[in-house]
Amino acid sequence: MRPHALAHLLAPLLALLAALGMYGCAPQVGMDVLEPATAHGVTQLRRLAVVQFNNDEGGIATAAVEQALSSFTLGQQPYFTLVDAGILKNYLDGQGVEMVFDTKELRKRNKGVGADGVVLGTVSRSSWRDERTTKQRYVCVEWGKNDSCRKYGSRDVPCTRRTGLFSFTPKVVDVNSGKIIFSQEFAENDQEDFCRGTDDPQPSGISLVGAARERAIKRFLRMVAPHVVRVQVPLITADDSGMGKPTREAVAKGVDFAQAGRMDRACAAWSAAEASHPGGYA
Repeated sequence: MRPHALAHLLAPLLALLAALGMYGCAPQVGMDVLEPATAHGVTQLRRLAVVQFNNDEGGIATAAVEQALSSFTLGQQPYFTLVDAGILKNYLDGQGVEMVFDTKELRKRNKGVGADGVVLGTVSRSSWRDERTTKQRYVCVEWGKNDSCRKYGSRDVPCTRRTGLFSFTPKVVDVNSGKIIFSQEFAENDQEDFCRGTDDPQPSGISLVGAARERAIKRFLRMVAPHVVRVQVPLITADDSGMGKPTREAVAKGVDFAQAGRMDRACAAWSAAEASHPGGYA
């Protein structure tokens, strides 16, 4: 390619990059965008059966995972359909941590269930612990008559730190291939301190474990399902394409509408600007 031809092709790109370089001072508009799941293969399995996790006393974690998957919506519609895993349970329970399952047997047992994928796994920790610690508290340091406090001050007081711990390793099996397509451990904790001689409420260990479990399951759901995130999109308000005053005004009007949350009117203004000046990139 001749040098002048290459320069001709690169000129618009360089101008655009120069404009993009000014994003730091450009006006921005917040937009919700759909971010794909990290474990993209799981999103293809829309009908799921959740088999009771190993070491899950009372089936609490299993039920919580099933509830999280069934209640997840996208565009006000349920994303996953949960089906009964009862027929699959006995077969899968006997397979332990195998990475590949007997595809023929899995499909045979799946008849009547109609699952695309199966969620199983193990709860490795669901407990709480206490440890001694100290914290500075504003307490009475000098007592007067009739148990009245004459002087307050900061002092290290003995406290207890109660920590709820939860970790589990869910596995997602593709029924058609018999392979585990996702497996990862999720561990979380939640803690609170309560101190002697204060009005601190004593936290429930069970509640702390429940809070840790909820966070771990939310992380799992974020890995296997798409989710909406809020991003700030910078807007180019000017370029070097020789826009006339009406076009510049239309672009600016669109920016004002966008920042006010009226994207419908912003797009109409920008469409008018594009129609009057198709050579611009702002």
